[in-house]
Amino acid sequence: MIRAIRSARTQCEERGVIQRECAAIRAQFRQTDNGGRSHNLAKLLYVHMLGYPAHFGQMECVRMIASPRYSEKRVGYLGAMMLLDEKQDASLLITNSIKNDLSHSSQYVQSLALCTLACMGSAEMCRDLAPEINRLLCSSNSYIKKKFLSGLSSLLDPCDVYVVLTLVMPGHSVSWSGSVSARFWFSCLVCAALCAVHIVRKVQDLGELFVPSARSLLSEKNHGVLHGTVVLITELCERSPEALERFRKTVPDLVQIMKGLVISGYSPDHDVAGVSDPFLQVRILRLLRILGRNNEAASDAMNDLLAQVATNTDSTKTVGNAVLYETVLTVLDIKSESGLRVLAVNILGRFLLNNDRNIRYIAMTSLQKIVATDHNAVQRHRGTIVDCLKDQDASVKRRALELSLALVSASNIRSMMKELLIFLSSCPPELRAQAASGIFNAAERYAPSQRWHIDTILHVLTTAGGDVRDETVPNLIQLITNTSELHCYTVHKLYRALLTDISQQPLVQVACWCIGEYGDLLLKGECQETEAVQVTEDDVLDALEIVLQSHMSTPTTRGFALTATMKLSTRITDNVDRIRSIVSIYGSCIDVELQQRAVEYNALFKKYDHMR
Repeated sequence: MIRAIRSARTQCEERGVIQRECAAIRAQFRQTDNGGRSHNLAKLLYVHMLGYPAHFGQMECVRMIASPRYSEKRVGYLGAMMLLDEKQDASLLITNSIKNDLSHSSQYVQSLALCTLACMGSAEMCRDLAPEINRLLCSSNSYIKKKFLSGLSSLLDPCDVYVVLTLVMPGHSVSWSGSVSARFWFSCLVCAALCAVHIVRKVQDLGELFVPSARSLLSEKNHGVLHGTVVLITELCERSPEALERFRKTVPDLVQIMKGLVISGYSPDHDVAGVSDPFLQVRILRLLRILGRNNEAASDAMNDLLAQVATNTDSTKTVGNAVLYETVLTVLDIKSESGLRVLAVNILGRFLLNNDRNIRYIAMTSLQKIVATDHNAVQRHRGTIVDCLKDQDASVKRRALELSLALVSASNIRSMMKELLIFLSSCPPELRAQAASGIFNAAERYAPSQRWHIDTILHVLTTAGGDVRDETVPNLIQLITNTSELHCYTVHKLYRALLTDISQQPLVQVACWCIGEYGDLLLKGECQETEAVQVTEDDVLDALEIVLQSHMSTPTTRGFALTATMKLSTRITDNVDRIRSIVSIYGSCIDVELQQRAVEYNALFKKYDHMR
């Protein structure tokens, strides 16, 4: 069947092959004595994977799960996990079969039932089968315990799914010892013990049922059992404050387990790239983070361990970086010592130098969270963070921008703003608005002088004026109004900027307003703060007329220019007629706002011209 489907040349031909195969499978399902049931269901599952309807195989899955033959039961459970979910009524029909298989003498049958319950168990199924799960958890059979616990959270956490797949893939760096059956045992137990976490998540009230068993299992030596136990305890602590207080007493036990992993020698069964069982280490660190949060006693008990992990873990390997990252998160989340927090920040600083962009990204994300509390420690890595602004990856650039803006202070405002303005001139369009807004906020908060503040904002408007927020224009106008000693400097600078580029509308609006308010200073040509420029009345009116007639000018910008032209009529005596002519043109403008202004200004010309 697979060969026929793959050899189909068109989509229509493929659908024809699948329709014929599905018809044959239906006919086989109707037969009472069907020796190829598992084969037919496997074919149907392949059809389902291709995206074609396969719902008619649901009842066959239920029948095969109830079969005494392991080969049929295995395919039946697989089909149930693929074709059924907890929302479908057919899933309730397998509850009794799962309960019976949980009591089966074969450990492999038990693992099939456990895996299915963990993948698709509804709240009702979890309530009915929770006692059976706890019985297996407390079983004296260590093999059952291992199967039940070692992979407790795989298929529930996408990261752990990747971990499990890489572990059982041929060619992985994990060293395997034992027979083929041992390998099957490991992959089976990884998928078999999902139930406790699934039950706790589905029915939170049942969490208390697993607390005694989970605590006792911390004394197990098998890494699979420990991994599953830690995951179960983590889930219980996250969902129950009572369980959290009870498991805080296990911090010394967890510290001893973690120390054993850190100082242990090479273990072929658990070694990954020179790190002993990094998956268990990461899980223990996550649990310690939860237990030590807002608790000084628990935090003090794990401080030495965290320092040992941070200094002894190899940071040249990806697995080592994973352990170090969890260590950093734990240090920053608990009530750790100040020296330990500095060590954690330095580890993140080393991450910033890593060639892997993912590692740089998570480092900046973590630094962003602590910059408010450990500002000086993060400041030591300011140069590296600023260099990340030049990265080609957009996500890394965004994180570097956010962190750079957070690092701006009164002591480094000039140097940081220089780097940010360089970044603004070449940053992607989607980051310009964020960069401009951050620069405005930093300049307003830490500006060393009013002139520097005005120059910075004008630089942003010149570079990215089209991406600034609407309130930028009135804020800058207010700033200029309040700095009377810089009126001459500002109007000269804005006039030159207006002549250079009129595409940046916010800049043009501010320039028009300044020319209208302080045009007399521009005409005098005397300015101590900047190079004097001889500007005539005609030059000023020409500039405003260009703005009014430009296709790039918005109605708002034209309104600024028209008002500025009208204001100049009180300061210009030789060109009043020209101003009246410019204003009268817009008396019939299609824009209602401009038309109203022009009509009102014309009325002022006629009624109060004698007062001019």
